[in-house]
Amino acid sequence: PAGSNYDLSIHPADASCTTAEISSGRTCATLSTLPLPTAPNPTLSLNGTVPLPPLPEEISLPLNRETTELHDFGEVTPDLLDNLQQESRDQALEDLCVSRRGYVVLEHWGYHAAALAGRRDLLGITTVQGNFTVSFPQLVDGLTVRPQFGFHELSGPLTTDLPSQLFDVMVEGGWTQSLSDRVAVRVAGTVGLYTDFDQSHLSDAVRVSGLALGTFELNEDLQLALGAAYVNLANRKVLPIAGVVITPNDDVRLELLYPEGKVAWRVNPGRDHERWMYVSGSFFGRTWNINRSSGVNDDVTYSDWRVGFGIESHLQTRAVWYLEVGAALGRKLEYESHVGDYDPGTTGFLRGGFYY
Repeated sequence: PAGSNYDLSIHPADASCTTAEISSGRTCATLSTLPLPTAPNPTLSLNGTVPLPPLPEEISLPLNRETTELHDFGEVTPDLLDNLQQESRDQALEDLCVSRRGYVVLEHWGYHAAALAGRRDLLGITTVQGNFTVSFPQLVDGLTVRPQFGFHELSGPLTTDLPSQLFDVMVEGGWTQSLSDRVAVRVAGTVGLYTDFDQSHLSDAVRVSGLALGTFELNEDLQLALGAAYVNLANRKVLPIAGVVITPNDDVRLELLYPEGKVAWRVNPGRDHERWMYVSGSFFGRTWNINRSSGVNDDVTYSDWRVGFGIESHLQTRAVWYLEVGAALGRKLEYESHVGDYDPGTTGFLRGGFYY
């Protein structure tokens, strides 16, 4: 709006720029091409605050409700506008972005698959998972709902009577909020059905889990994280969450966290994509309610620690694909009845996926 001030850092190299982002907390508008008038001095550099002219009353759309991009925002042409900083907090522009997003917005979706090698008593597991996340920007700020579905195909083992197929059907509700410029919190709860769909009472397969996490930004390169996850496994109820996230530069990111960490480095900063390599470590665990061969219902818990090396590609469209190989260590299979407990042994895995 007229008279509003924006922090600008302008370095025009020619008469036009290819991309300019207008945002308030998150990217909400993209101008595909923004013409710039001929600069009085091609090497002109301006830093400071300047008033913008009024925005046009009519804004040309279409609006993509999934990516919340305004592909043609009209003529926003102050004399030398190249880039509005991401930290702009202009309330009128934020209201405009929210009002264009609708009541229910698809924020993320993804598909993931993993295969753990197995034969005979070396338990093999092939997993396919899908999920999507929606938010409600005009109803509750920071609220998200994420339905998830997982399918597990088991091969072996011979020493115990596991079913050949297991299923996860889950819904997570989460709330994320910034308490200040440096402090943010997230709380989430999940209700899930973990079963082979062969028992008489599905209510026995319902489990509830959740997490509470706080982050504190010491500076732009260092962030602390502390919290706890209520995993609600039959043999383990709570996992602590603790660690630091370090970004010494744009090409390196160190997520030194327990129980899920990652060290990534950028190897190809292309124009339309970025390619990263990484090493990761994470905990996996599930408790399913199953029907044993004797006809008795029982809870079975599988857990492991996974260490992998992978590659991921971040596309300009915000989509990401990844591929990873590694080893599953410390594998355990335990029944509530303890009849048939055993350790499957270390095995290799391959996993990959695509998410947006």
